[in-house]
Order: sequence, then C-alpha cells, then structure tokens
Amino acid sequence: MKKKVLLAFVAIVMSLFCFCSCAKNKYTAIPYYDTLDGKYDTSVMSKNLLKISEGDPGALWVDKEDDPEYGGYCYVAVTTINNKLKKDEYPGFSKAGFEMYRSADLSSWESCGAIEGSCLGITSSDWIDTWTWAPELYRDDETGMYFLYFSASVAAGNPNVSPSTAYMYDRMYLGIAMSETPVGPYKVVTSQDYYSLYAGKDAEGELRIQDGYLLGKNGERVTTVNAKGEIENLNGDVITDKMPPVNFGSETARKYIDGMNESYVWPCIDASFFKDETTGKMYMYFVSHLSSYKEGISTSETNYNKNEIWGLEMKDYITPDYSTLRLLSYNGYKSCAAEERTVTENGETFRKVNVDPRKYTLNDRFIEIDKDATVNEGPFVLQHDGKYYLYYAPCGTGSIYYAICQSVSDSPLGPFVKLTDYNPVIGINETNDYMTCTGHNSFVEIGNELYALYHCNWGETKQYGRCIAVDRVQFMYNEELGYDILYGNGPTLSVQPAPEAYTGYTNIAKTAKITVKGGSKDNVKYLTDGLFTVQPWTWDWEYTADGETTVTLEWSTPQEVSAVFVYNSANYFTAFDKVDNITFVGATAKDNAVINDLYCNIENVNENDLCMRQGGAACASFKPLKIKKMTVKVSSKYTYEYEDGRDGKNKTVNISELYVMGKEAA
Repeated sequence: MKKKVLLAFVAIVMSLFCFCSCAKNKYTAIPYYDTLDGKYDTSVMSKNLLKISEGDPGALWVDKEDDPEYGGYCYVAVTTINNKLKKDEYPGFSKAGFEMYRSADLSSWESCGAIEGSCLGITSSDWIDTWTWAPELYRDDETGMYFLYFSASVAAGNPNVSPSTAYMYDRMYLGIAMSETPVGPYKVVTSQDYYSLYAGKDAEGELRIQDGYLLGKNGERVTTVNAKGEIENLNGDVITDKMPPVNFGSETARKYIDGMNESYVWPCIDASFFKDETTGKMYMYFVSHLSSYKEGISTSETNYNKNEIWGLEMKDYITPDYSTLRLLSYNGYKSCAAEERTVTENGETFRKVNVDPRKYTLNDRFIEIDKDATVNEGPFVLQHDGKYYLYYAPCGTGSIYYAICQSVSDSPLGPFVKLTDYNPVIGINETNDYMTCTGHNSFVEIGNELYALYHCNWGETKQYGRCIAVDRVQFMYNEELGYDILYGNGPTLSVQPAPEAYTGYTNIAKTAKITVKGGSKDNVKYLTDGLFTVQPWTWDWEYTADGETTVTLEWSTPQEVSAVFVYNSANYFTAFDKVDNITFVGATAKDNAVINDLYCNIENVNENDLCMRQGGAACASFKPLKIKKMTVKVSSKYTYEYEDGRDGKNKTVNISELYVMGKEAA
C-alpha cells in the first residue's frame, strides 16, 4: 500500500515538473507583418518606390540639432527644365528650377520646394537661361546658410560670358545659389550677398568698409571692395546675378589655362562641392562637357568629344582657385593627367594647365573600353580613413552600364586611380533584371549609416525613364588593396530596414554571440558583416550550410526586438524559399515567441532564368519583444539541383546577412 502511494506521489511530482517545464518553455506563435502581399510595416521598413521621376539627385540630410524647424529629413533636388511660375505669388521670380522632395524614411517622399515645388528662384535678370542640371546641396555650419551647386545654360549672346555661340552645350556653366532654408528659395549668388553674411556693421547698420576692404564682425578683413564700392570675391572679381560665379572663359581663369580655342569654349556641368574634414579646405568637382570645340578637333581615328572630370580648390564657398585646376578622370583609363607648365609673368611664377584633350597623359586603358564609353560624369567625393574617393558614372545615362563607380587617391585633387576590379559599387550584374542605369549619385550620412541616392531606370532597359532610388553603402577593408573601399547594398526593389535614425533601432545581430549548427564556422562572420551579396567579387561572402542549419544569437543583456531580416543567397542554387522558424527566448516567459514558415517574397526571385534579385530577404516585423536569445532555422530551398547539372541532391543553403532590428531593453 505504501509503495503504491509512493509511486502515485512520484507520478504527481513528475507530471507537475513536466507541466512547469512545458509552461516555462512554451513559445507563442505571434502575429507579424511580412511582405508577401506587397504590403509592409512602414514604421520599420522602407522600399524604393521610384516615385520621383527625374535624375541627377543632389541630397542633404539635415539634423534636428542643426535646424530645429527643417531637421529630421533628407532633402533631394533633381534636374528639371526651368518652369514658368503658374501663380504670381513669388515677387521677383519669373521661373523656378530644381524640383525638391524630402523624406524621413527614404521611401515616402513629399514635394517641399518653396516655389511651386521647386527650390531655385530665377529672376528675369539672372544669367540662367533654360536648362538647370545636376544640383548638389551643402549646409555651412558657421552661418547656417544652405548652398546649391549646379550647372545651367546661359542665353546666347550674354555679354558677361564667352562664347556667344548658339550651340546649346557650349553655353553650360557652373552656378551657385544660397538660401536660409533647405527648401529655398535659393537665389543665384552675388559677391554682395555672400560676403554680407560675414560682414560687420556700423551703428547705422551699414556694412563696415575701410581702406578698400570689407570688415568682418571682429574687424578682420573679409574681402576687397573696388573704387565703385562694389564687393569683390577673393579673386578680385565682382560677381552679379548676370554672370556665372565660375567661368573658365573669364580673364581671371585664362591666366592659368592653356589649350582653349579663340572663343574660350569650355562648357562645364555637374558641380559638386566638398569640404575636407581634416584641413578645412574646400573643393569643387565638375565635368568638362561635350562641345563644338572638342567635336572640331576629333578625327575619324580619335574621338575627343567626351565628358571628363576635373577638380579645383575653392578659396571660399563661391570663389574658385583656377590655379589649382586638375584633370581627375578620363573615359576608359584608370588614371590620367593634363599637361602642365610653369610660367613667370611680371615677377609672378605660377602653373598653367592644358585643357586640350590631345595633351592629356592617359594610363592603363580598360579592357572593357566599351563599358566606359565616352562619359565620366556625376562626380562626388568622400573622405575616409586618410584617403579620398571620387565617385563617378561612366558611359552616359542612356547606357545600362551607367552606375556608381569609384576611384581612390591620397589627395583631394588626385591623381585618382579607378578601382576597376571592384566597380560598380551599385550597378548592373549578370542577374539584375529589375534596375539599370544606376548612376549620378549623392551620398548622405544619417546617424551611423551611409546612403547612396542615385537615379536609375526600372527594368532591364531604360524603357521606364529615370527615377530616384536609395540604398545603403559601407566602407569595408579590402585585403587585396590593403585599405577600405566602398561596397553597396543595392540596387534594390525589395523591402529593406528603414534608417536607424528613423526607427530608433539598430542591427543588434552585430553585437550578439553567434553559434551555428549544421553550417561552416569559418564563414559565420558573413552573417553580420553588414553586406548582402550583390556583385561577383562578394558572392563567396555568405554563410554556408550543408542542408538544415540553425543560427543562434545570444546577448549578455536583454534586447528589445521588433523586426528580423534573413537575407537570401545571391545564387539561386543555394537560396532558401523560406525560414523554417525563428524562435525568441524572452527575458521573461511571456516574451517567448516563435514565427513559423516565414516565406520569401516570390518577387525577389526569377525562377524562369534561375536567378535571384539581390537584396531579397525573408522578413517580419512584430510587436516589440524583450529577449535574450533567438534562433533562426533554415532548410527549405527553391531547388535541389546543382548549378552545373550534376546528378544528386544539392543540399547547400546559404544566408548572406542577418539584420535583427532592436535596441537594448529598458
């Protein structure tokens, strides 16, 4: 009898233990948003909706700390033909240029330009005629002013510039405009308006001028003033609204330039401003455009009518130092230089550069010369870890090979060497059937993330026209080169994590202790390197498993998690079609949760051509969980065939990246 009672007691205890153990480890299947129906959670996810139907984006992120009224947005201005104003609500302006948009999440964009959606105000007396191209935006931290750098055409016969030719491309000049707000209205810069920003004033509120100098707020000399009382730039030129502030045909510029024809035809486009964060020096990069002169010197054997990239130092935000002019990038060659000579005139020794393309030194011709075509344009410079990176777009906007490419130098004015083995940063690859012509970009740094904004054509050809897209990029160490270069997470048409500055979350997978089962420990590092695979030189940078695999992430402190992205392989034959399950181990039992059978969006795979559309992920967002550990299990694939057609069952399954959206729990 006692034995039966004892056995019954043990059975009760065991059943209670099992009940408590099961209750403790119970995982609740939670509701979540995926992207299978084309919808997604816009609070934490974003997507290239391609709603801005223009090109050549100039972008600027404005922090709330810098500008409480306009901060917290990315502003982008795009190339547009000058529009006559529909309403008489903008005194002094007859036309407007550069449509402007803004977004906090880099996905949903709203029109915000101060003048009927555009940001540049054009008066009847301004030098700008018809075309306004390729805007770039910059904010001066000292004055809080916003600057717009661009290119525009002047009217034929304008007496303030040369030449007076009727050929449209010959009349393209570099322009600068200013505004007190990022949305405008920007007004073409004059030396009077610009230097007044730094000037001191007397008791009557008049600018302080003494001994031919404009004095600053502390009595320092800002710039010169001529006998007529006109304020000059640092070159001694009076800049008015009737003339471009950068004019290579001017007498000031020609002193330092050889090789122009008698009409001084040297049209320029694509102005891009850069300020060296180490030295504080300023630079402008731009493109010497096709012209009647270049066409005239071309022969049946050699075409000189090309777009190439130049740069020079700026004395301030509006004054070019023509003596520093350098050739930086030429079509089809890894590096280049223009002919130079030293001249002494009137006791002054200075350098002259020859802009005649027949006098260039061109090094290391491309094997893929056809892919570099006749255009290098859309320059933008980044500074990173002691090096300078010049980004450009080759081939021309009508080519599918138009893309974001990079070159590198130890100096802001070169010589730059193209990284041809690692270009493009964002561009077409062998399996890209969804987006081409991904070039002419700007970069914006938002918090700790770097983004490229570029124009593209949606589809395999340019049939859909130009529109604006945004994708993450990041610097990573390249073992072959021995220094960092830029790698791109794009182009994408798939849903991506929204910017960290917008969501308040980061990728906490990077801070987790990661262990794996069923996969190679040697390439676990690729799960959190910040890069999903796109171009051929990164296709091996994936976590690989021979069949079913489980990845476990664990943190030393509780984490708040709201979304997960499990990025697919770039290779169709190692790609998964779903994530079997994602299990969350809560900081407390109430947060124990599971997501089962998280499928990949079929839009991210081309099963007809057996290829993946890069950047696709099995992703889900959900009500925030407080966790300390999670697992990701993958085994199911689109195909078990081998890529080379071998017999047998190909079990290899790859994951290119994990993004766990979260933050340290409160």
